[in-house]
Amino acid sequence: MPLLRFALVKGRDKESLKKLLDVVHFAVVEAFDIPQRDRYQIVHEHSEDNMIIQDTGLGINRTNNIVVLSILRLTTTKVVGFLSSSRTQSISVLCNS
Repeated sequence: MPLLRFALVKGRDKESLKKLLDVVHFAVVEAFDIPQRDRYQIVHEHSEDNMIIQDTGLGINRTNNIVVLSILRLTTTKVVGFLSSSRTQSISVLCNS
């Protein structure tokens, strides 16, 4: 059950936000092989002044459609019904939507 946190600039309409969340959920279901209903998404909206994201030489044009996506996932390994080990994976992605 990955937890997804989206950091966005305020101002998106409900329809485009829903589309973004749905598309990312579809990709996560496919990538992590999780059930369709395993969906945990939190949206944090910020003023433009509170998201300072500058080009670091990648040549990506920054706009107010920038999305910073952080994925937190706990993975566990079970041995004969007992929890033997677990680890947390954290991934952050930066993109324009």
